[in-house]
Amino acid sequence: MSGWPGRRGEGYVVVQIILLGLIALAPLIKVGGEWPAPLVFTIAGLVLGALGGGLALAGLLHLGADNLSALPQPVAGAHLIESGIYGRARHPIYGGLLLGGAGWALLTHSLLALALTAALWALFEFKTRHEEAALRRMFAGYAAYAGRVKKFWPYLY
Repeated sequence: MSGWPGRRGEGYVVVQIILLGLIALAPLIKVGGEWPAPLVFTIAGLVLGALGGGLALAGLLHLGADNLSALPQPVAGAHLIESGIYGRARHPIYGGLLLGGAGWALLTHSLLALALTAALWALFEFKTRHEEAALRRMFAGYAAYAGRVKKFWPYLY
């Protein structure tokens, strides 16, 4: 299955990089005025950012360099990882980036960063459909794995 656009899904990666950059820069752009800045938003932002960073880092470390690819196509010779964080979430790196984006939006009080994080979530939904279709073709046990392990966050979605 070819990805959009590009043979291996390069378009997903380009849009992902653009969205991540825009999320990072969003607090510099004031859209819709200021929102209240209670301490609870700052604390929630720090907690979500830390959880997101930890989740993404755990995903990177457990996946390993041999399996790592930004493209939604598995690398040749990859093997299915079902242990560690991948025993709790199928896409912990994406989940970590989403938590980090939400945390950044709360920490910086940026509605634009929050909206862009929602757009990133939508992109990850499309990207994982292509990625998981390829993983099902590559690994006979992937469907069973996907049936028992959450998508982005342990114990949640």
